[in-house]
Amino acid sequence: MYTDDFVVMPDHIHGIIALESVDKKSQRLGIIIGAYKSTVARLINGLRHTPGAPIWQRNYYEHIISNEKDFIKIQTYIEENPNRWGENLMHPNFPSNIP
Repeated sequence: MYTDDFVVMPDHIHGIIALESVDKKSQRLGIIIGAYKSTVARLINGLRHTPGAPIWQRNYYEHIISNEKDFIKIQTYIEENPNRWGENLMHPNFPSNIP
C-alpha cells in the first residue's frame, strides 16, 4: 500500500491510496480507513480533552480508479479542493452558517 495525492481539509480529507493486492481490496481499505479515523480522533480528542467526541463523518466514499484519465480527473479534484472550501456547507462563513 502507498498513498499518492492527498489534501487535508478542516473537516475531511481526500486522497488516493494504492493497494497492491487485487484480493479483498474493499475489506482492506475499510480496515485502513477505520484505523486512521480512530487514531486521529483519539489524538484530536486527547488534545481537546473531549474523549469520545465525534470527529469524522460516519462513512467514506471510495472509487476504484480505472484508467489514466480517471486518475488525472481525481488527482485534479484533490489538488483543487482547498480552493472550493468556501463553498462547503460546513465552512463557518457559508451563508447558512452565519447567524
